[in-house]
Amino acid sequence: MTPLLLALLAQSSVPSSLPIGSSPEFQHTVAVLAEATQKGRWTEAERLATRLPSPGVTVTWDDSEVPSDLKPIYAAARDQAIKEWQDSVPDLKIQVGPKGDIKIGFAETLPPPPDSVVPAGAVHFVSDSPDEPRVEAVVALKRGNPPLRALAVTIRNEVGYVVGAYFGLSRWPRGGSFMSRTDTLVNVPLKVAPEDARIARANLEFAKGVRASVDSKRSLKLANPVLFVNPAQITLDPLSQGELLSSSFEISNQGEGPLQYFVAPDCGCFSPIQGGTVQPGSSVVVPIVADTSEFPGPFDKGIYVYTNDPEAPVRKLKVSSYVTPAYRFLADETGRGIEVPDAGAKLRVYLAYDPARPFKIKSIDINGVLATADFKPWKGEIADPGLHEAARPREGYQIDVLVAPNVPDGRNPMTLVVSTDLESRPVLRHTVNVQKGIVASPPQVYFGTMDPARRQAWVMVGRPGRPFKVTGVKSDSPHVSAQSEVVRPDEHRILVTVLSSAPSGRVDAVVEVATDDSGQPRIRIPVSGTVP
Repeated sequence: MTPLLLALLAQSSVPSSLPIGSSPEFQHTVAVLAEATQKGRWTEAERLATRLPSPGVTVTWDDSEVPSDLKPIYAAARDQAIKEWQDSVPDLKIQVGPKGDIKIGFAETLPPPPDSVVPAGAVHFVSDSPDEPRVEAVVALKRGNPPLRALAVTIRNEVGYVVGAYFGLSRWPRGGSFMSRTDTLVNVPLKVAPEDARIARANLEFAKGVRASVDSKRSLKLANPVLFVNPAQITLDPLSQGELLSSSFEISNQGEGPLQYFVAPDCGCFSPIQGGTVQPGSSVVVPIVADTSEFPGPFDKGIYVYTNDPEAPVRKLKVSSYVTPAYRFLADETGRGIEVPDAGAKLRVYLAYDPARPFKIKSIDINGVLATADFKPWKGEIADPGLHEAARPREGYQIDVLVAPNVPDGRNPMTLVVSTDLESRPVLRHTVNVQKGIVASPPQVYFGTMDPARRQAWVMVGRPGRPFKVTGVKSDSPHVSAQSEVVRPDEHRILVTVLSSAPSGRVDAVVEVATDDSGQPRIRIPVSGTVP
């Protein structure tokens, strides 16, 4: 029997504290349930108690909108996410079936959320009604702009997030965890982080105690803390790249119960921030330090404060400044590289510096391909697309690069190695991809030993600056499919899928991409791997 349950059975009005890190929806349900017990509305309390998470979970899976060849692959991705949760929290028993606690469906695309221009990758609904799933999600089969097909690993990550939402976990600002899902295309499998498992176990234990209290008709009183953060936003004067950003904020507890908190920045540039407990009527000062060495330009980050205040379980504190770049490489190429014709190619790069901290170039070497570079002092107006800055006066150096025509086949990195008189940065590097004609990147697909949910990969086929059309895609194997999607006029994505019909053993295929370019009418992409 849990400590909470013993306390609940010991008295009719029990002060209690919500688990830290639980979601706003979880904390809201508990708060409404507690009020119902205090007012003797036991039918309502019993209904709400059933909406709190339990170890036995049913997932309803509606894949009617999923293309038939992807249904088994997406189902395998779902099962992987479920297994990841069950391995991390062994008491869980998650099954797929009708009338689930969780419902997951699909739509071809979804509109952007109100605070974004990026189309939503999924939408989520949490309900206290017993006639509805506790958590329902609609997952976009295509995402991004232009919309591109989601891989099975993306479906795996979305399922993992929805399961975590059922167990009452908040969304997490840093990557690596299921709870850090994004609306963008990803090809990296997320996991149940140790902190995710801890919060899930705490919420399950808390829910178990609450249900015991309701079953015995004992009221639940939450001695709620009340979070107050001062300031609500931190805006600092401009810094030079490499300077430490240093500030602090105050957390106060204006409620009746102890305030538990932990802090999670959305950027690895911040030093670790310790959590703690703030007693009623007290406050603590939380220092923050960030390293700006790798973050030139607008510095707009977030500090997330997670607490057991049911009215503010998650509070975001914005931290803003401007980090004046020590240097910027600004090129007149597309940002995706340059094509090298038979006569060779010319590339102009501007190396802009902070006028308050100028430096001298000693020499420039070029690695990766045969090329030469000349440089001279420069002043002028140019934009910085990487920092979303419009054209403005800048100064530094103009670097003119001449690339020899005999570059190797494929896409090749060309790195400018700039030696300077800066003590802190004696060598600066800038890499540009160079290629001949239309190139597939990577040039081949190797799956290795495939698990059921890792049977998809994409290849980018492009020629920077010169549009072309893909007129057809085909595979020479009945067990490998391929389809083309337009990313931009000069770049196309080829989605390669090893179908569930592939028998055990070696898979070898060639995907052939047909183009409207008479000089390169066919691009061949080898595909290989092993089905266990």
